Amino acid sequence: MDDVANEWFIGHPVRVSYDYRKIGIWQLADSTQAIANKQLPGDIRVHDKDGKGISAATVKYSVNLSRNGMRA
Repeated sequence: MDDVANEWFIGHPVRVSYDYRKIGIWQLADSTQAIANKQLPGDIRVHDKDGKGISAATVKYSVNLSRNGMRA
């Protein structure tokens, strides 16, 4: 069973990190869409991979780590 709170998932390496895919900064022209995603202009804009809105459970991606624990 996956341990979502600790970001441990069956079939995935233990030494993997999960983070948002950042695609830019919310601009004033996009303020209506930003507010719909519970964000404000000037906040980091993250990719909504499933189209259901921004939440930690739905938009995080795995980030491979090298042997020293740094992002590859």
